[in-house]
Amino acid sequence: MYQPAEDSELLAEVVKKKAFGRVLDMGTGSGIQAFTAAKVPSVRSITAVDINPGAVKQVSLEAKKGNLSKFKVIESDLFSNVEGQFETIIFNPPYLPQDYLETIKGKKKAVEDLALYGGKKGYETIVRFLNQVSKYLARNGKILLLFSSLSGKEKIEETIEKNLLQFVQLKKSKQPMMETLYVYEITALPVRESLVSLGVSDINYLSKGARGMVFKGKFDLNFNQKKFLASKKIRDVAIKIRLESSKAPGTLTLEARNLRLVNKKGIGPKLYYEHKYFLIMELVEGIAFDKFLEEKGKKSEISKKAVIALLHQAFLLDKMKLQKEEMHRPYSNVIVSEINGQVKLTLLDFERCRNSENPSNVTQVISYLMKSGFLDSKEGIKLAEEYKGSYSEEKFNAIFEYL
Repeated sequence: MYQPAEDSELLAEVVKKKAFGRVLDMGTGSGIQAFTAAKVPSVRSITAVDINPGAVKQVSLEAKKGNLSKFKVIESDLFSNVEGQFETIIFNPPYLPQDYLETIKGKKKAVEDLALYGGKKGYETIVRFLNQVSKYLARNGKILLLFSSLSGKEKIEETIEKNLLQFVQLKKSKQPMMETLYVYEITALPVRESLVSLGVSDINYLSKGARGMVFKGKFDLNFNQKKFLASKKIRDVAIKIRLESSKAPGTLTLEARNLRLVNKKGIGPKLYYEHKYFLIMELVEGIAFDKFLEEKGKKSEISKKAVIALLHQAFLLDKMKLQKEEMHRPYSNVIVSEINGQVKLTLLDFERCRNSENPSNVTQVISYLMKSGFLDSKEGIKLAEEYKGSYSEEKFNAIFEYL
């Protein structure tokens, strides 16, 4: 069981000022944070959690001695046995990088102490905590997290961002041996609060691009229907959030407008909900177009079907006089899956799509096919020029016939 030290006292100073409502003290150890919170008038109840059964027993005894009401102690590996939501979640985690001892045989053996070592790099337990905590954080709640400069500060801040959380540094204390302790107050970003208010749950980070971040979640398609009229229709969804720092062209508003147009032709992920800060769309499963061709073999029938599907959607965009952009690089912006020998192909990223009297979606795809060896360059140029002259279905079918 971890005994109170400088880090415990530093965090306790913050707990005295910031704790309120229902409090969860994760990794309670000696119980110092839980007992500190118990003295705060605005605290309603306390749940103290630890993976160590000895710590759980000791804190339970201390709570009984102090005749503390609304004080619960649970044995749990992080949130595995925790239920409910809390206005304040406190965590003084094991944050040191794993230490090793050399054995008699000259091999290294990890020093086992769950209260001290947070993993190989020091941040693993903290990252696991941050990836789970949002489900247990009440609206307008806060997380009080202590960690060390030895824990990987950049990794921790990156994980905070990836969970749609934000932080304010409340304390910074220099320690011996070139170590610095930090206490962060972490809260949900407004965009997460908005998503939660719409009933979006299980929000998890997927990827980050030049313009935004993409998350996976669960969403009730009937969220705006009267509850007594509609049953829940839960779907896995992709949530695209614009980065405020992005200088790349394109906006969520423009992408939503384009998705509404192309969805009518069966193109792109279905748009379920539009907000000025985010879009909620159909979650598309599969792999990038180029990876699909590489995996299946360029000469395979299924690869040919994927190429034809891409050309067909490019042709529909040309007919709509919409320029998709990046069709000459159909990589991660084109997702392909195979279902019972058939291809499902979905175009992504419509924030730069624009109206054009002379769109070049098909000719851009032809350019890609020439570079990747699907089309002879001389024949490809001829087919592209003939198509570009009329945009006719006849000239487009000539491309199909050649393939």
